[in-house]
Amino acid sequence: MLITERSTNRTAVNGMSQALTLALYILVSKERGETPRFPGNEYFYNCVDDSSYAPSIADMSIWAVTNEHCKNEAFNHTNGDVFVWRYFWPRLGKYFGLDVRNIALISPVCVADHLFQVAGQSRVPDQRYRVQDGK
Repeated sequence: MLITERSTNRTAVNGMSQALTLALYILVSKERGETPRFPGNEYFYNCVDDSSYAPSIADMSIWAVTNEHCKNEAFNHTNGDVFVWRYFWPRLGKYFGLDVRNIALISPVCVADHLFQVAGQSRVPDQRYRVQDGK
């Protein structure tokens, strides 16, 4: 998953993990005393979603580039795990100590916009959650 800041077109890479992006969003919201809103619309909140496993995507990528019959073809990958955000979002909030059930769809938010907006504000924790390079 790539997150692009619209004003500068800078891109932050999070290792293709939606989990990291959502964890950051929830933790920043919690630290600011806000309840995180579900980052999508009502349709997406209620439909079945799927996910993929990185090592399996890597295996598929190697297969696709090493087989001639795959040339110039597009591929999608999922490993069969499915979930519904309506059930998963409250469990995710609970994991981080928040009750997000009642406000999940009041006003959907773009996670990237929210994180970039609060990045320079003083209410965002400075040292407690900072990742150290190489550690």
